[in-house]
Amino acid sequence: MLHRNKFKILLPIENIAREFDYKLILSSYLLERDYEIIIAQHDLLFSISKFIKNGVYIGKNTMTRLNNGKWFSDRHHKIKANNISIFHLDEEGAVYYGREEDWIKKISELRVDKYAFDENDFVLTWGNFQANVFKENTSAYSNKIFCTGHPKFDLLKKKYSFFYEADVRRIKNEFENYVLVNTNFAHFNNSLGNKDSLSPRMGYKVDNDDERITSINQWSYVGKTFLDFIKLITALSIEFSDKHFVIRPHPSESLEIYNKIFDGVKNVTIKRDGSVIPWILASDIVIHDGCTTALEAYFATKPIINYHPHHEEKTNLYLPNKVGIKCHDIDSVKEAINNKDNLLQNSNYRRLEEDTLSMSLVKNISNFEDSFYQIKNLIHAEIDKNSQSRVQNFQLKFFMTFRSAINFLKLIFRPLFSEKQKDYLAYKAIFPGFDKKLVKHKISLLNKHSNHIDIKFLSDQIIILNKK
Repeated sequence: MLHRNKFKILLPIENIAREFDYKLILSSYLLERDYEIIIAQHDLLFSISKFIKNGVYIGKNTMTRLNNGKWFSDRHHKIKANNISIFHLDEEGAVYYGREEDWIKKISELRVDKYAFDENDFVLTWGNFQANVFKENTSAYSNKIFCTGHPKFDLLKKKYSFFYEADVRRIKNEFENYVLVNTNFAHFNNSLGNKDSLSPRMGYKVDNDDERITSINQWSYVGKTFLDFIKLITALSIEFSDKHFVIRPHPSESLEIYNKIFDGVKNVTIKRDGSVIPWILASDIVIHDGCTTALEAYFATKPIINYHPHHEEKTNLYLPNKVGIKCHDIDSVKEAINNKDNLLQNSNYRRLEEDTLSMSLVKNISNFEDSFYQIKNLIHAEIDKNSQSRVQNFQLKFFMTFRSAINFLKLIFRPLFSEKQKDYLAYKAIFPGFDKKLVKHKISLLNKHSNHIDIKFLSDQIIILNKK
């Protein structure tokens, strides 16, 4: 199981494709010291934390309020009861609807529970804008809020290119010239259907007329844009029959309609496996509307088309829609593709460095120091103040055995309940489990460039990292 006396660092993962790579690289930096790092599906890791005494937890969803009005405070306090310090690092920490007043409301009301926040909590923000809002709302502990940027954007730096070289080569061998279309339509094309699109979790509140109207407007806006993207891809696949188009839907989107519409279209492929980064790096051009991956494409200096057929201030995702060449109709997208070699030099090509508000939202734009280093140093400093970790291995082993038995029973009986099965498949799309072969490959890449890491698999949902 776990080393009884090594200091424990807990790294929860909600979405493997989005989070695993940067958390693995962060682990390699943290293992400069003789810690033990646990990377696991976030709900499982919370359950495991009760068997650990003293440690550090780095993730989101501990101080976050859900749209149904409930807080994760119980989870937060249960973790802290075992003297585990929490570093809150938001995965959606700069991509907000509307404008500044809307962002301030969301940050202050939804992202961090000021009543749970204390001297053992840390908040790591993407930019100074968010940091300042948090400081105003948690003034007693403002010295625990740090603007670090987000490490996932640092993965696009040249120093980390070795991590994706093989994947990029493999993708280019399969698709020589391709346009990458990143979609973000889970609010309408949800893998769980409208029961989730229009649910309290997504902000739909039957008893609040204003918020109900806002939710319906957002759902309608996303729906219109989704249908326009379907028309766009159809038109482009016909116009540019010599080019390939790779659609990469958001992990929470349903693939059903994409597969139905583009089945048999030879130059359109739907791909959602693995990290988006090698797909960006291997692409000729990236098309999006309000997708966070536009920022990653920007840091990779890829030509970007922001296809924005509709504009409604309250439903507009500000930051990603400030990137690239903006097109409002299919003909202008065709023109941009025909001139892709000159897009980056186009006078109408929008750059984040030219927008003061964007600069305040993402430190990585102008920051030359890796977010990895800043976060690593903050964690080291916090650990230096704590005593050695302890783990109750006997109880943990019993818990894991019991959980495996329960999961086995669920696997047998879940197909009998269609809704439960559908929920499970949606969950598996986000967290399919750790692929042993792939994880070992990534570890081997890191071992050539950094500290040597030893890995143990407790299950397909939890891995343990130690310094060799």
